Amino acid sequence: MHVASFVAPSSEMQSAFGELGIAPRQLGDKGYIRPARRLRQWVRQERIDVIVANSFKSYLVAKMACAASRCRVIPWVHSIPLVLDGALRRRLFHWLSKNDTMVFSSNAIRNVHRSPDHDGKSAVVYYGVDDPCASESSRPYERSMRRKLGVPDEALVLCYIAEFIGWKDHATLLRAMDRLDERLNAHLLLIGTGQLLEQTRQQAKSLQCAPRIHFLGPRMDARKILGVSDLYVHPSRGEGFGLAVVEAMLAGRPVIASRDGAFIEYVDDGNNGVLFTAGDDQDLAARITELADDRLLGKQLGQQARMFALQTFSPRQFAESTCRVIESAVMTDQGKVA
Repeated sequence: MHVASFVAPSSEMQSAFGELGIAPRQLGDKGYIRPARRLRQWVRQERIDVIVANSFKSYLVAKMACAASRCRVIPWVHSIPLVLDGALRRRLFHWLSKNDTMVFSSNAIRNVHRSPDHDGKSAVVYYGVDDPCASESSRPYERSMRRKLGVPDEALVLCYIAEFIGWKDHATLLRAMDRLDERLNAHLLLIGTGQLLEQTRQQAKSLQCAPRIHFLGPRMDARKILGVSDLYVHPSRGEGFGLAVVEAMLAGRPVIASRDGAFIEYVDDGNNGVLFTAGDDQDLAARITELADDRLLGKQLGQQARMFALQTFSPRQFAESTCRVIESAVMTDQGKVA
């Protein structure tokens, strides 16, 4: 196995690859032709059979490098927006990938990016997510941590981890918060940063529930903070996977997510979580109230969510599924890996 990137990987990434005996190579990030030439030389030198490309640029460079060679290129599409936001890029991608094996991180992503006339194989492989409860460094905090976060012990605590950008739809969550009955004493923890952070702060200040909305900023311990929450709420739209939702499920939190994007694939409404109509703050407030009034149901949903996530998003299963896709792409007529 070899790894290449346009820019130098972070020190943490280099260290992780180093533990596997892999030294990432840097192709350079100027243009397409120079990186493609370097990659072609490397493909020939190492007799590489297949390249997995996880961005539009890396896919184009890989296709250029592998032109007129036996090396296959597998595009790994991992988000709905991706970079196919222009008609020209989308047509080019569909034309080049017509016969390629393609990997998608969810059915929602495949439905958007797989062309109707695609003749190659395709597979959905969900990411593998580490169990936060399996390590002391990521284990969710105890309830006593609420005091340090300025949240009353008896409060109903909601949590949302997301960048402050439009499609994450913090606005709907804030409006839903303002609809909740004061008897619930609901407090909302917002973790993250982004271009709409100040705008969201101003929206929060205009609400009666403003004192119960806590902006915690970017937190290295975001996964651990899940432990102090009663409910995890994720209102974003067009989500291609939803890592934070999966992490909340693994932490045994009852999840309320929008009925949109990839969430409908793994949040089974009423069985391992709750779905609400995307953008509908009234519906969201109603779902929050239902779980607040039925703590036993919330506990059961959290337990079911954890069991489901441990099985569905196992890192080992992710690795094995990915390897099967790669092997199938380079299988010869004799049934051996090329």
